Order: sequence, then C-alpha cells, then structure tokens
Amino acid sequence: MLLALELLLSFLATVAVTFVTCTGSSSWMTDLSGIRENAGRWAESLGLNNSVFALVFFVAFFWLLRDFFKHFEARRGVIAAIPGFLFALMILFGKNILETDHFLANARVTLLCVLALLFPFTAAVDLLFRLFQSAASRTAPLTSSEIDHKKALKVFLIVWAVLFVVWIPSLLASYPGVYGYDSIFQINQYRYHTVNLHHPIAHTYLLGFFVITVGEWLHSYEAGMFCYSIFQMICFSASLSALYAFYIGRRAPKWLRVVVLILFAFFPLNPIMAFSSTKDILFSAFFALFALLFLLFLEKPERMRSIKMDVLFVATAFLIVVFRSQGGYIIVGTLLLTVLVFRRYWKNLLIMLGSLLALIMVYNGPVTKALGCTPVDSLKEMMSVPCVQLSRVALYHGDTIEPEQLDLIKEYIPSYEVYGVNAGISDQMKAVLNTDRLKENPLEFIKLYCSVGLKHPGAYVNAFLRITVGYWYPDTPYPDPAAYHPYWEYCSTGVMNGPFDQEAYLLLKQTPVKGFEWLYKIYVALTYHTVYRVVPVVSMLFSSGLPLWGVLFYTAYVFYRKQYRYLIVSLYLLLFYGTLFLGPVVLYRYIYPAVLCTPLLFACVFSLRDKGWEKQCQDTAEKEPYSGSQEDVKEIVYG
Repeated sequence: MLLALELLLSFLATVAVTFVTCTGSSSWMTDLSGIRENAGRWAESLGLNNSVFALVFFVAFFWLLRDFFKHFEARRGVIAAIPGFLFALMILFGKNILETDHFLANARVTLLCVLALLFPFTAAVDLLFRLFQSAASRTAPLTSSEIDHKKALKVFLIVWAVLFVVWIPSLLASYPGVYGYDSIFQINQYRYHTVNLHHPIAHTYLLGFFVITVGEWLHSYEAGMFCYSIFQMICFSASLSALYAFYIGRRAPKWLRVVVLILFAFFPLNPIMAFSSTKDILFSAFFALFALLFLLFLEKPERMRSIKMDVLFVATAFLIVVFRSQGGYIIVGTLLLTVLVFRRYWKNLLIMLGSLLALIMVYNGPVTKALGCTPVDSLKEMMSVPCVQLSRVALYHGDTIEPEQLDLIKEYIPSYEVYGVNAGISDQMKAVLNTDRLKENPLEFIKLYCSVGLKHPGAYVNAFLRITVGYWYPDTPYPDPAAYHPYWEYCSTGVMNGPFDQEAYLLLKQTPVKGFEWLYKIYVALTYHTVYRVVPVVSMLFSSGLPLWGVLFYTAYVFYRKQYRYLIVSLYLLLFYGTLFLGPVVLYRYIYPAVLCTPLLFACVFSLRDKGWEKQCQDTAEKEPYSGSQEDVKEIVYG
C-alpha cells in the first residue's frame, strides 16, 4: 500500500514539474473548457512531458519519498511540510503571476500542482534536516581555550588580502568603478551644497569627498572615484573575511570553507558590488556583520557583558541606520525582542539600545542640522504598494467601482495608466502621487484604499505579488520586461541609461585598463545580456528569490532543533524583507544584504547543537580525556 502511494505521489510530482517547466502552460490552463486544445499544445511543447528526463525526475522523486517515509518522524515531517508548502506555493504563484498576471490563473490546476509538489519539497526539507543534524553531531563550535587568537587574526588578514587582491583585475577592467544608481544626484548635492535627506547623508558626503574633493586634488574626478572604489573594496573585503572566519569558528569542513572562499572571491557580483557607488553596498556589509555579532551573542549570551563586544555591536547597528534609514526599524524591533528573550541580560541590552537611540538622535538632530541638510517628503517612498494596487484596479476594473472612487484614484495618481506597461516598478506612479491632498485629508485616502480593496482583493494581491515576485520566486527572469531598471548596474550612468545633461550632471567615463578589456566585455554580457541564465544551477546563484527560501529553511530547522532563541535572526531578516516588500522594485542591490547573510545561516545550521551540548561535551571529556595536543586542534581548525 505504501509503495503504491509513493509511486502515485512521484508520478503526480513529475506531472506538476512538467507543468511548471513548460513555458506558457499557465496561460493555456486559464480556461479548462479548452482542455483538448490545451493538451495538444502542451504535448507539442518542448517541456519535460514528452522527454526521457521525466523518467529521471520520477525516479528521483520516488527515491526521495521512499527515504522520507522510511525515516518518517511526525514532528520533523510536520515542520518540514511548512516550508515545503510555502516553496510549492511560491513556485506556482510566481509562474502564474509572470505568465498570466494572476497568481491563481486556474485555481483548480494551481491547487493540484501545489499539493503534488508539497510532498517532494517536504521530503527534500526533511532530508536536509537529517543531514544537517548528522553533521552537527560530529562537530562543535570552538571553545575559548581552543582558539589561537593570533593565528585567527592572521587567517582573517590573509583572507582579507586575498579577496582584495583577487578583485583588483575586476576594478581595472571597470576603471574607475561603477558610477551608477543614484550617484549622479548625490554628487550634484555635494557639489552645490544642497544635500538633503532623500539619500543617506553619510554616504553622500563620503562619495562626494572622494569623487569631488579628492578628485580635484588629483585633477581627475575619475581618479577620485577610483579612490572611493579602493576604499569600499577594503571595507567590503574585510566584512567578507569576517564572515569566512565564522566558518572557522564552527569547525566547518575544509571543503566547505574552500567553496565559500571561492564564492566570495570569484562570484562575479561580489567584485562588481564591491566597487559600485551605491549606498547599498556598505549597508550590506554592516548588515551582515550585525547578523554575525547576533549569532555570536546567541551562541554565548555572556558575551553581552563584554564591553568591547557591546561597543562593536552598537557601532555596527548605528552604521546600518546611517546608511539606510529603514535599518532603524529593523534594529530596534530585533533588539526589543532580544530583551524579552534574554531577560537575564536585560540591563546590557537596554544600555546598548539606549546608546544606539542616543546616537541616532544626535545624528538626525544636531549633526544633520549643522551640515545644513534639508528634509524631504518621504511619504511617497512609503506608498509604492498602495500606488500599484490602486492603479491596477483603476486600469483593469475601473468600470466596476464607483465613478467617484475612480475619479479620486485619478486625482491621487494621475499616471495610473502606466501600470499597464510597468507593473513591476512603482516609480512613475508614486512620483506623481498627490501627497498634498493625502496630507490634508488622510482619512479620505484610507477610506478609498480600503473600500476599493474590499471590492477587489484579488487585484490588490496580484499587484503586490507582481511588484515583489523577484524576492520570493527564484525562477524570476531578468531583465524584467515590466520594469525598466536593470537587475544590477555595471556601466556608469550615461553609458547604458542616458542621455543625461553633461552640464547639469557630472558624468564619469568608464575606461577599462589596457589588457583587461576582455573582462569588461564579460561583465557587460553578464549584466545587460544575462548570459548566466543559460547555465543551469549556476544561474540560481544570481537569483534574488533564493535567499528568502534560505531564511525560511533556517527558521524551520531552528524550530525543529528547539533552539528557539536563534529565531531572533529570522526576525531580523524577515523585518528586512518587510522593508523590501514595501519597496518600488526588485533590484539585486536591495536583496544583497540577505545574500551576504545566507552563508552565515548555512554555517549556523551546519553546527547547531542540541540543548545542553556543552555539558555533554564536558562530561565526555571527564570520562574520556582528549589525548591529542593543542597543535592537533589548531591543525583541525585552521587546516
């Protein structure tokens, strides 16, 4: 009976995979009345349904499900089913929203495919649970007595230097760096002393100092930008070296450390981001370092009583807020929960939180005022999602709402019709949002938003899922035809996204150093021709949707191991995702902080121990004293 069930579930999962991998199948199945015609189109497609590779999937699913039922354990299976269900849901919703602009397309087909994929996803998560638990049982984080701090510092410095040196050819191929994104606007503010709070003022002054001030000293703005690229590469490579050190402290196998180091050094987006002039890079570095410090605190809460650690913790948190204003909500929300979880250390945590808030108040108050920075209307930045939702209803369902409501939407969002072309980005809709009227009568807007949403909840859901699809659907293709921004930028502003007035803006020339033109062409092909998409498996390294899957898996695994305090890191990352989901568009630089945190989560999951493992190790050591030398320990740890 069980064998028949496994065979049936494997077959259904294979059918679901052929549906998901068949381009256009969602649009074909929106109307089941044409099932005969649709089935013919499906059979004539180049999907897996009529391929020998479907047999490979069937066998793989059968082995996976057979292993799952063989080692079935109720609690683990139920917990694994939660991310398994979410993964299946994201796969189907993502495919549907991109192909049909409706997350359900055909509700019955979608539901059947979700249920069919639920079992293999659950079995895969369950298998990973067991593999990580087995690996953790064979390792344990280093104790203080086992760490050679001098050698640890030496390893950190060596990895730091290696990363920096390996990235130098990429910088020479991209000389003077990637002068893109909002840099030209920030530089103008610095040049004409009109700095406002739309961009982080710390980054505006930092970038302006290098490009303008240092550039004038060197008689070349390109040379100034090059100096900024060098500075940022130093900071960024140091942060990645610190993340790599976390693997050493977890006794990760040598092969795993090598893989992580290779990815840090040679994954092309790391050097590109390292010398990109956007504020998001330094923010990403500090964001990942803060997650690292949090994991160290969670591992040994007594570290919260270390003044050095507390100062480093507060300083990193402050830099996060300085380089991204939304970081304040993430940090404060995470720390408040930490106070509730670690009540024994509430005084230390409140002192850190109080110190952080004091620094933020001084920075946003006297410092900002002394620099003469002008405030800006930030309301539009908060209205991305409501703008696309109301625009969708007005454009596609305008005849089904009250004429007064349609007129109000037109008054609030005059350019709502652009949604039909740019459903994946809200910039052109929120840019013309009538904030004056909204501020005068906020209740009017709230009433409009709620009443329209109650009548068309599906349109609101579709609009939200469409603008955020890249954050949760790993198979999202880029460039997104419904968003005019490139996935990430490489060529300097004015080269690929011009024209810009050269008299009004400072445009820098990007000129590869002689001998490195070939690398420049590779980066252009990666960025603007997305050639990585033709390479299976490797293409997933560029996915903006995969990190969220990692966070969900980490959360489920921590819950399974009953290490509930580690859920604070999940909260930290989910709060970050909350800010992304309210944003205007999916860009790689926005998701980069979560990308950098993924190796940390993996290292934590790899070494997560059961409660009381320290005492078990101590008891074992008393019964069976370790006969090796301290040098043996160093060799195991540092290789």
